[in-house]
Amino acid sequence: MSADAERDQYFSQILFQRRIKPLLENYFNFKIINVEGDSTPISLVLDRRSGIDYAIETDSDVMGLSNRVQYDPLNRDYYHTFTVRGCRDNGYHSELYKRYHARFKGYFAPHLVCQTYFKNYPYGLRSVEEFDSIPLLRFAIARDVDIIEIAASDVAISKHTGDDKIGQAGFQVVRWDDVVSLRCPILKWYPDSGFTGYVNGHIVNKSQILEGLFNRMIRPRLKVVNVISRTDHSIADYEIVFSVTA
Repeated sequence: MSADAERDQYFSQILFQRRIKPLLENYFNFKIINVEGDSTPISLVLDRRSGIDYAIETDSDVMGLSNRVQYDPLNRDYYHTFTVRGCRDNGYHSELYKRYHARFKGYFAPHLVCQTYFKNYPYGLRSVEEFDSIPLLRFAIARDVDIIEIAASDVAISKHTGDDKIGQAGFQVVRWDDVVSLRCPILKWYPDSGFTGYVNGHIVNKSQILEGLFNRMIRPRLKVVNVISRTDHSIADYEIVFSVTA
């Protein structure tokens, strides 16, 4: 991992653990356990191979959570999205490849994915107070199976990292509004309104969004064409076609 990547991961850990984790634990009434940044063998392999950054412990279950932190100094309206790396220019497997194949082979994979937007990048910050002062703009949580299915479909928007970024890669953008319109469960948080949950395209109460997010049944809203015979190969090798179903 490059020095820049290690720095970004460190910033992400601090911001999630200090700003997002308390909100989630209080709302869901569960415990979040660190995986990313922990040096034990099991934590390292879950982070690097399965994309699990945190473990969620409920009264009866344990599930993985993938976390992504981004920065939006201009507070742009179109930065209300999940992003998934679709391909790396260096040829290494991406998030989309690893999580897609893990999901359909029954291997370890995150159950939930969280994407957060802060206003300012924490360059040069040293104290806890400075990190706590960065404005939290918004975040959302959805099921990983839904985000990966949408990211691999024509609903997602294909983008590429800027020339100034380390580790060039293409990535898929999944809009939060598309998750709602495709009737997948999603929980959004904004400073002015707090938490709002959606299931089947409608705003629901707390118990209903919890039931929707924690549901382990795979009910994709996107029909996968001939996926079973192709799971041993790269998605790009076969140009798998996805179509949206009602």
